[in-house]
Amino acid sequence: MTITYAQSDSALSSPSTPTHLRKRSSIAAGTSPSPPHFAFGSTVQPFITHGAYDERTGEIALPASPPLYSWSEKEKFGSLPYEDEKRGGRLPAYSWGAESRKASIRRPWLSLATAAGCTFAFVVLISYLSPEGSAMNQTILSRMPFGPASNCNPYTSPGALTTDPSEADRNQFIPFDTNCRAPSFLAKLRAEAPLHASSDFSWLQNKTVLLIGDSISREHVENFCTLMGLESEIVRKSHKYSPQPTAVRPAGKAGHAIEKPARLSSRGFRVVRDASLPRICYVPKYDFLLASVFHFGLDQEDYWRGSRMPQYSSPGMFEHRLSDTIQPLIANMRADGRPNAPDYVEVSSGTWDLARWAEQDMDEEKPTDEALAQDRVTWYRFRVGQMLEKIRKAFPNAKAKTWRTMHYPTDQVAEHDYFMDKINGRTDNTTDSPPPPSFSHNRILQLDQVVRSLVLPSTDLEGYAQPAPHSDFRLNEWGTLLKGNEAHQKDRLHGDPLPGGYLWSDIMLYELHHAVKVAGMAPMRSMEPVLY
Repeated sequence: MTITYAQSDSALSSPSTPTHLRKRSSIAAGTSPSPPHFAFGSTVQPFITHGAYDERTGEIALPASPPLYSWSEKEKFGSLPYEDEKRGGRLPAYSWGAESRKASIRRPWLSLATAAGCTFAFVVLISYLSPEGSAMNQTILSRMPFGPASNCNPYTSPGALTTDPSEADRNQFIPFDTNCRAPSFLAKLRAEAPLHASSDFSWLQNKTVLLIGDSISREHVENFCTLMGLESEIVRKSHKYSPQPTAVRPAGKAGHAIEKPARLSSRGFRVVRDASLPRICYVPKYDFLLASVFHFGLDQEDYWRGSRMPQYSSPGMFEHRLSDTIQPLIANMRADGRPNAPDYVEVSSGTWDLARWAEQDMDEEKPTDEALAQDRVTWYRFRVGQMLEKIRKAFPNAKAKTWRTMHYPTDQVAEHDYFMDKINGRTDNTTDSPPPPSFSHNRILQLDQVVRSLVLPSTDLEGYAQPAPHSDFRLNEWGTLLKGNEAHQKDRLHGDPLPGGYLWSDIMLYELHHAVKVAGMAPMRSMEPVLY
């Protein structure tokens, strides 16, 4: 007896034969059964096949499956036809698998390489379009695989300052990262013959560096000249660069001596009236000029005018000093064959501001070693922002601008004596109680943090980088790197050439080299300067 069963397509399973991709019955592959007719009202469900069961053999005879399309090796990556002309444009029953094969990627490795290249190019473009030193620029470049030294600044990297009072070239800052070592520009300059100008320092040719700061900046100019075997000059009224009104002088170069002459004056007996005058150091073989200009802090009341400070010279307010002293000095330099002056500007303020607050606290019998009140910190942040903005407007073509951090002196009494220009400071056998410190370390740290908030990017609560208000200014970490070393040497607030003067000179040359390199890259793309 033959029993008829109804079975679903999905439940059918039988071995395959060479003539079929799927074999579900013993009917020949070439047989094409007519599609079953489903009468109106029939209880037979569509897509249900009917088979006959043979009780004698135990086999179920099922209708043949419709043949599937196959493809040859040449058509391996081709597509199957979606329509069968013999079926009137209807899709074959089992041709659904062809659609996924049509959408497959021919060469996955090539697609991945293309996607990676596009992503890399996009990130580089965004980093180039970002302003130099911005938070986005810093974040992108710090995460890109440009190599270990691509975003390296040796003087902001962790390391140690080596000191040697008997050997100048051993006073260098050495980063722990061996791939981020400083180029030791000063040692190479000192090793050159006096009259020989090396092509390695072509970037130094006809460059002008301007320091706007206090007596520490003045000492940096003098120490650089000492280390180079030269002599610094005081820009008095008779000097051609004097900011006072003078007759126009023809273009030419100053006739500076190459061999080191005797010092004009020793440190402890400097003529007081010259303390606030500009200083210059000129390196003839490279036509390189380093200049410093003095200012008395950021106070807006001209506090030191009526004080006992013998080195005071008007004008006292920074804005007035910028317009009446600094800019005329630079104008005279430009008229003397330095049209791009200044190429590099370094600014700082803090010593005179701290001394003013210390005097005010002493007058009110308040301690000078406690943290600054919030109103003073807020005022200082506001004034530093104004100072940076005015420097930017006064020298828009400067290739680089930096802020020099304050150092942390260790002998508070000697600092005060020297700051007040007392020729005879405290003696060893004095019984007088020491005066309160004028430059307390916690106050120096407060001012340092204020400046960092203005020039370095920050991170918000969600972890996103926020650009700094004055991100075009870089930070000279000279003061921070000297912490733990007696920067003032013996009993002075200011440093001798070793180690402080040598370290500052190395940082200055590094920053100038960076500025020239970035400026040379800008015309290649006529966009914002890239971060070095």
